[in-house]
Amino acid sequence: MYETGKADECADDFMTQARRELPTCDDKQYCCGGSPRGQFRHREDRYTFVPLKKEQCAYFEYNRHEVLDFLQGQKMDILVAGDSMMRQLYIRMVHMMRGARRVLDYHIHTHANYGVCQESDRFKMSPVNDNNASVESFKKLDLDYLQDTIPEFFKYSPNQDPMLLCKDPHVAINYMHAPDYVLQRRYLEQYMEHIVDEGRQVTLVLSVGYWVWFPEVPQDYLDFLDTLSKRAAKVVILSIPTVHVTAHTGKQGPALLHAYRSRNLIMKEWVAAKPASSNIKFVDFDAMSVSVHAPPICAGENWHYQCFLTWPAHGNKVALEDMDTNWFRDRYYRAPLVGLYMTEDGQCADEMNRNLWQVILNNVMRG
Repeated sequence: MYETGKADECADDFMTQARRELPTCDDKQYCCGGSPRGQFRHREDRYTFVPLKKEQCAYFEYNRHEVLDFLQGQKMDILVAGDSMMRQLYIRMVHMMRGARRVLDYHIHTHANYGVCQESDRFKMSPVNDNNASVESFKKLDLDYLQDTIPEFFKYSPNQDPMLLCKDPHVAINYMHAPDYVLQRRYLEQYMEHIVDEGRQVTLVLSVGYWVWFPEVPQDYLDFLDTLSKRAAKVVILSIPTVHVTAHTGKQGPALLHAYRSRNLIMKEWVAAKPASSNIKFVDFDAMSVSVHAPPICAGENWHYQCFLTWPAHGNKVALEDMDTNWFRDRYYRAPLVGLYMTEDGQCADEMNRNLWQVILNNVMRG
């Protein structure tokens, strides 16, 4: 069972609804860190990431109530921003907060908002511009359109009925589709200006991943992160998982692998050079992706870890094997559904992003 694991090991507390005291499983010393080197233990479809450190230690696994109590107590919201890998990380959090054991990505490049309190929750997606008949028009129309939706979409309205049930102010856990450096800066500037209310904090979980193919990180983006850190509770930077890049990208694979790993190293060293008191944290998603016994990816050596819906090109039904299911090229989002793209094990459990959240939360809640 995903909720409990085996009786002789720590429970998988992120799937647990009940409150509890801090665990002392096997009297291990609990620790956290942002640049994990380690491996996964795998037992009966449950994966637990164990860092390799001099002392024996493990990440503290928080359950949904502890996460919600912390966020409400700190008056803190979370914003995840990036590409589809970050969207799936975000979706994993929504499913964890709802106690769901099976995870499904709706596979639409748009913003999303999740409001949650002890009494109720609400999930919604931003409208998308359906006129994206090509890659070029997608970039010209939809990304500008998504920027225009930011203030109105993310701003809380008291008329949203599910949140009226909350006895205490709800927590907002948001996703922003911002897959490159320029868009992320533009979108985040708008978000921080219009959405972050006085008296509330926000933790930012950011990555610029597969949509950017060059090996450098712009200096103005690094400067922007420094500026952001002055307004955010924490800024968590995730590296790009590279374990299946060459298998999935053909002839371009070696060049892309070099670009992604070069940017990973730049970000890791940039954060490492900051004082220990810095609220900018680096979490090495790539190190987890290449570790031993890592959770299964999607079928066909796809680099995602979450089952996702597939949509037909040009609004017509096509065979699943004839579709490019991983990119937005020539897609209409309101077209009939083609099918479901599965993980290699067929479980749709997304253990990778569950463990990744545990690393992130240890940096946010304890780091």
